[in-house]
Amino acid sequence: MQGLNEVTPELSRVLKHELTHSFVGQKTLGHAPTWIQEGLAQWMEGKRSDRDAAGLIAIYKSDPALGLRHFQGDWMKFSNAAVSAAYAWALANLEYIMQSGGMNDVDRILDRLAAGDAPEEALKTVMRCDYVDLTQDTVQYLRSKYGN
Repeated sequence: MQGLNEVTPELSRVLKHELTHSFVGQKTLGHAPTWIQEGLAQWMEGKRSDRDAAGLIAIYKSDPALGLRHFQGDWMKFSNAAVSAAYAWALANLEYIMQSGGMNDVDRILDRLAAGDAPEEALKTVMRCDYVDLTQDTVQYLRSKYGN
């Protein structure tokens, strides 16, 4: 940080994103899945799903199972297109969770992860839904908020 004369909007965005990863990692003892890490980091930096909503809805319409891919697996092994979609789904899921239950639900999910719950189990405990339900609810949210 030496020699830094100002905090540009881009630096502020990157700092928010990376600090979110650090805080989530510490809070969950490293047990947060990529979709929560990336979804929350994007949300905290100020991103929203407006640009990606139509594409995500189209993906879901063509094959609802494609919306579930980002929940599992190593994103480093995904193709570039799949990684882009995974980031978009992660943000949309977190945006929906924030809209429906606020930061309180996110915090409770993170607490469940720290306690050792598997990610989908933490989601079920807090939101009373599994990954299929979350994807459906997220698509409904995207349709109502952004159209399509």
